[in-house]
Amino acid sequence: MDDGYLYTITSKEIKKINNISFKYIPYINEVNSCILDSNDIKNLINSKVLLIKKPNIFYGYTIIKNIIIKKSNENLYNMMVKKYNICELYNLYFIEYDRIIKFKCNITFKDLNEIKLPKMNEYNLVKYDCNNIIKMINNIIDEKKIDSDESSESDTESKLESKLENDDDTDIIIMKIPILWIPCNKLKKNIDSSRINRKMFITHYTKCELCEINNNNRINIDINNNLLFKECCIKPESISMIDNEIEEIIDKYQNILTYKISKNKYNEYEYDENKINLIYNKDINEKYKGCIFILYN
Repeated sequence: MDDGYLYTITSKEIKKINNISFKYIPYINEVNSCILDSNDIKNLINSKVLLIKKPNIFYGYTIIKNIIIKKSNENLYNMMVKKYNICELYNLYFIEYDRIIKFKCNITFKDLNEIKLPKMNEYNLVKYDCNNIIKMINNIIDEKKIDSDESSESDTESKLESKLENDDDTDIIIMKIPILWIPCNKLKKNIDSSRINRKMFITHYTKCELCEINNNNRINIDINNNLLFKECCIKPESISMIDNEIEEIIDKYQNILTYKISKNKYNEYEYDENKINLIYNKDINEKYKGCIFILYN
């Protein structure tokens, strides 16, 4: 039984999908009439898509949230055509996807030598039993106890710990991987106008369909716990300190690493290891402008 689709993707395209501003990938339909009707779109939504990084690596998987067609959203469609530098075709669409679940390590076709994958063309969706492949991949990871992300994180943390020891800064707070919160326009407007409170944060985090949350940790946070909100904005007297700190938080988020804070060093933000720390990037980093980074222990 087909319960999903295969989709090939290049390293260059992976950089595009990791951009927080866009959660779309091109889709050229070559099935049947090539032109999707409302039933075709309905059948695609909520389908699982297994991403295969060229030439032969299983990268991760996601869920289709929507299909973008030109006649219903021309501005977004044209923006995606330009972003991907792709020729506009009558059967070209864009998949709006949910957050991508990356596999913990590289699994190649050889690791799953008992399966035969169909031929896949660029930007096509190919029906396949994705659940079975994902289950096999996770079994291989569990058996080998491979976790490349944690290995990389461990190496980086060892270097950081060594540096802290040399600086006599051994008293540190170890936060989880920073969570990226892209607030909706309404929440952003309330934050910028200082009309914000704890209840509003909780409501938007748990219920707002327009806010986007990218959590690379293995467990979800209980946002009902104590919140500590700090605004990151340009202050001439300490701009370099602020800039360095927010950039470090962003770096940990992008590289899926835990964030370590030295208690003995000056920190622009008053972190509390017993609270959920919300850092609002108002105007420091342009790419993540208007985003919230969540730090917690």
